[in-house]
Amino acid sequence: MAQQKKHITKNQHFVPQFFQRFFAYESNGRSIGMFNTKLNLFRSHVPISSQLSSDYFYGKDGNLENWLSDLEANAAPIFTEMWEKEKLPIAQSLDHSKMLHFMVALDLRNPIHFKILNSFEKKLPTTKSKISEGNIPTDMISGLKEHQSYQGKLDSLKSAELLASDLLDLKYKLIKNTTLNPFIISDNPIIL
Repeated sequence: MAQQKKHITKNQHFVPQFFQRFFAYESNGRSIGMFNTKLNLFRSHVPISSQLSSDYFYGKDGNLENWLSDLEANAAPIFTEMWEKEKLPIAQSLDHSKMLHFMVALDLRNPIHFKILNSFEKKLPTTKSKISEGNIPTDMISGLKEHQSYQGKLDSLKSAELLASDLLDLKYKLIKNTTLNPFIISDNPIIL
């Protein structure tokens, strides 16, 4: 019997569509406003499906994309309930832990992190360390390259659950917008 070919999503979102929908244009769930800083161009509504994504950002094998899809499926009901009931998960609860896991992963999966790593990689060879009184060890460069690879992304994202557990004791707030001005979302929506 022939094996069925696995479907691999080409358009892979680094900010999940379910999360973008909370910022949808006139709460339509389908489009958001978009400002392109490079082109200095604003569009009041563009399809969520085409925003905050890149072709095969998590690779072509589908493993990382599927792992993230499972994480999003666990987190989406928690965020939906927060939206609908205007109430945060109970502190230290399983939902609280899942919410934090999602938020840390959302931060770690962002292309901005990989641009920062790439920038460090380029600057390191000419950086002088006051501590070691010489150049920073060159093995750091290979470590930065590894973090930018497919396996590096996977390892980083899988560590998100461990990082989230360190955040459980922090206090947090739900912010409700009571103005006529909508909240915005960006390509880097979480700051930890």
